[in-house]
Parts: sequence; C-alpha cells; structure tokens
Amino acid sequence: MAANVTDRILQDCRGAVGEVRFGFGSKRQVWAFEERHQLDASALAEGLAREDTAAFLDMAVAFHDEFAAVSNSWRVRDRIQALAAELCSRGDGELLERFAAALVDGHLAVRHWLVAAFVAGPPMVVFRGLEAALVRAYVTQDHWALLARLRPLAEAHGWVFDVAAAHVLAELAQFSARPEDRGLALDLLARLGGPAAVPDLARAASGDADPEVRAQAARFLA
Repeated sequence: MAANVTDRILQDCRGAVGEVRFGFGSKRQVWAFEERHQLDASALAEGLAREDTAAFLDMAVAFHDEFAAVSNSWRVRDRIQALAAELCSRGDGELLERFAAALVDGHLAVRHWLVAAFVAGPPMVVFRGLEAALVRAYVTQDHWALLARLRPLAEAHGWVFDVAAAHVLAELAQFSARPEDRGLALDLLARLGGPAAVPDLARAASGDADPEVRAQAARFLA
C-alpha cells in the first residue's frame, strides 16, 4: 500500500515538472507547475505520514533527491518538509534514528532540507545526529552549514563536540584556504572541542602561515 502511494506521488509530480527558458533560451530552469498536478500530492503525503512514518521518510528522500533541480516554490515540496519536521518534533527515537541516517546521501552530500526538518527534534538527539552527519559529509560547504546548526546547540546546553567531530574542525583549521576560515575553525575548537583540541591549537599557534591566525591560536592556548 505504502509503495503504491509513493509511486502515485512521484509519478504525479513528474508530470508537474518542466523546463522553463528565459530570454532567447540561453537560461534554463526546472520549474514545477501547480496546474499540471492530476492528484492532490500533498494530501497523499499527509496520509502516508499518518499511516506509515518509515515509508513517508523513504518517499520524502526519494522525492527531494529526484526533484532537487526544481527552483521555484512548490506546495507539495513545502508540505513534505513541514510533515518531516512535525514527525521529528514528536521525538520518536527509532524514527529519529532513521532521519539522522538519511541526513547525508550516498554521494556524501548533506540533504539540507532534511536537516531543516531534523532540527525540530529533541536537542540532544539533534546535536548527536548533526555531529554524525558532520563526520560523514565530504563537501566543505556542508561542514560549515552543519557547524552553523551545531554551534548554537552546543553553546546553549554547554555541550562539546566528540572526538570525531573535533577532528573535522581540526582539518578545517589546518587546510582551509582562507585565513578567516581557519580562524573560525580554531575558535570553534577552542570553545567546543574539549581537551582533544589542545594539540591542534598548538600546531596552529606555531605553524599557520598567517600571523593573525597564529596569534589567535596562541591566545586560545593561553
């Protein structure tokens, strides 16, 4: 039953998507057209979320992966994300584990729409789930995006990063091309890295190519 609902949602949404050209055709975008829907895909998604939360998550992931190129606003996409956030806010442990596992896709890229829904869950579960996603993710921009979510949680609750997450910060502090990025990573290490951060701060204090970054690391050590 759930597989049939998922197929109906995806098939209907495929029919709503098309290419839009601007000007003389040099600029192209993928848009969703509300009037092309043959079914009430939002209502189908709501029913699936009520009846089979695991199947809903699978559908939501498949939906967002398939239609990632759609650039305009789309009611069914917004409703799916809102439903995902509602499910996360309920705090069901098994379901949240499934959500956390899906935060990073098979190409090691972060599903940012799912992160936006996942943060509605219990703070500690969210923090640990985002930490795990930080370690699994490959793209540097994704690391920074996750750290922007993790920092306020850590500071609000007095938490520190685990060793694996601190190692990601250490790599950003050592290998980021811009001095300001290395400095930001060192700041996060000093505040949230715990005792494991001391060797990385010491290395930056003596070896970073930028004198301001070296001075910043030295202040953190002091």
